[in-house]
Amino acid sequence: MISTQSRRAGRSEAERRRRREIERCLARWELLRRPHPLYSGAGGPAGAGLGRRLRGVLEELGPVFSAFGVYLASRIDLVTASDALELAAIPDRTMPLPAAAVSERIAAELGHAAGDRFAVLEEAPCESRLLVQMHAARLTSGEPVFVHLVRPEAGEEVELELELLPSLAEALAVQGWPEAALGEAVDDFRRDLLQQTDLLAAARSLELLAGDAATCGRLVAPRVYRELTTSRLLIVADVGGVPLGAAVRMGASRPWDPAGDPRELARSLCFVWLHQALMGRAFPVELRGDLRVLPDGRIALPTTGLALPPVTVQANLRAFVIAVATREPDEACTCLLRELAAADDALPEEQLRLHLRQIVPFRDGAWSASGESLAEHLFVYARIARASGYRPRFHLLAFYRGLFAAAAAARRLAPERDSLYDGLQELRVLTSFSQVHDAISPGGWSGQLDRYAALMAALPQRLDELLTLAAEGGVRPAAETAPPRRAESPHLVLAASLLVLAASALLLHHFVQAGALAGRGETIAATLFLAVGGILLWNMARSR
Repeated sequence: MISTQSRRAGRSEAERRRRREIERCLARWELLRRPHPLYSGAGGPAGAGLGRRLRGVLEELGPVFSAFGVYLASRIDLVTASDALELAAIPDRTMPLPAAAVSERIAAELGHAAGDRFAVLEEAPCESRLLVQMHAARLTSGEPVFVHLVRPEAGEEVELELELLPSLAEALAVQGWPEAALGEAVDDFRRDLLQQTDLLAAARSLELLAGDAATCGRLVAPRVYRELTTSRLLIVADVGGVPLGAAVRMGASRPWDPAGDPRELARSLCFVWLHQALMGRAFPVELRGDLRVLPDGRIALPTTGLALPPVTVQANLRAFVIAVATREPDEACTCLLRELAAADDALPEEQLRLHLRQIVPFRDGAWSASGESLAEHLFVYARIARASGYRPRFHLLAFYRGLFAAAAAARRLAPERDSLYDGLQELRVLTSFSQVHDAISPGGWSGQLDRYAALMAALPQRLDELLTLAAEGGVRPAAETAPPRRAESPHLVLAASLLVLAASALLLHHFVQAGALAGRGETIAATLFLAVGGILLWNMARSR
């Protein structure tokens, strides 16, 4: 009993010392509203912005606070774009376990010595985070792998620091945070850390990702070695390739390399992330060091920290993103409200709609020169909703955190491009063609005539919208709530007509192959092509 009381007293004293240290650090970075007797004012960060000061505090206070700062960067509903980028620059690395301790942990998980399974186990980790670190290795069978290992001995220290995170309340109040926001953020950060330590769940998510890779040509998923995986140990195949930044550096000397063009990589990364977040079974909430680019341009997403959104939520978020991209604030608000929880003092929905109709994206130069990128528009929606008293539900929060990670990575690769918008438009075009393909594929035609007719009727308008948005270089300000009707562009109508002609040829081929036009195929084909050809000639004449 005495020893227990002594431990409690020692912990309480350590906690008091730590709180005083946190307070002094906040005062030194001028993030206390009141004078602090232990701070003389010498050496303060003169002229530093709020984001820079908060970053300085979190870096000084150690690994847990630094990791919390990286997490806060993704809370785009609570921080501005410039502050988010500042916080995202905090190094997220912890002192790793010694090599001997790593081997002991692996032996404890597998039930036999690490050397029985690994011919090579790199001593220096590829990644070392609060509770998990990753090593490159080679199995005795010769296959290169990555070893993810949970560090259980760090749990008690991390939990003590998590209890001290609310000490930042005064500093975040300076930034105008809602009163309950810090507690919510700390709770979600704790859940995020716990999720990182459940490596069996990560293995199941990777298996879902492998299923998506079969249909998404730019995605590659590593094999999971189930026989070597436990709740604290995850072994996955090394699919090859290099980290994102290294691919760009290598591509600078090999401009023909598809994996080295920063603009193409940025667009491809956004496409893959959007595909997974809006249509796949798993998507990454963070893009960490184990994201790799293969020589053929395919992307291997991080192996842990994957979210599994329900199909209904995905469909709603897909409609939300498209509505934001096509300047439909009312439709975007309707979709967004489904993923929000209203506080007792939240503004009425109609007032939120009014605010969203009048939004102006970030113009502080932190994200894009024009302040009109798709990412900025999506971020503004989140911030206005939060400021209006609406809290993001779990799946929306995961979506926004992953969105920030993807947009920030693309911004580093191609700051002058709206890569997220480019990726979305490519995804929409491919989705439209996929729907047409499914409608006319063998075995899928029966009962699909109405669906196909609707798709064909919508294709010209959809293509027209996509090409128009691409020509404008991105979304227009959402404040244009009632834009004037755009004059029809002849070359766009011509392109749409060509698309109809191509689709008609596919449809005719299907009927002929199925024997449905026996004896009449040539007559119908001639009539169809004369009709569509006449439309094309008329459009060409009108465009002169």
